[in-house]
Amino acid sequence: LGCSVTACANGEKALEELAGPSSFDLLLTDIALGTGMRGTELAELARQRFPGLSVLLMSGYASALLDAPTGWDLLRKPYTRAELGRAMARVLAARA
Repeated sequence: LGCSVTACANGEKALEELAGPSSFDLLLTDIALGTGMRGTELAELARQRFPGLSVLLMSGYASALLDAPTGWDLLRKPYTRAELGRAMARVLAARA
């Protein structure tokens, strides 16, 4: 999709990367990150610290099991490359 990707092992590492010298346009995070902070917590902290950052959450869980706040963009797994591209374009355009 023509993007540069920085993968992070957990939410804490993602926040470190976001605060580093590189600039980022989009944070794509799963809601369930394993141990440590959840993706929704990462997304909220990222939005507070980096107001111009677009955020896209993703999950394979059923809606009833999610704690995604209303108003957040959510990409359902499994998704196609085209669906990912459209979701990324939508959140990037909304923040512009």
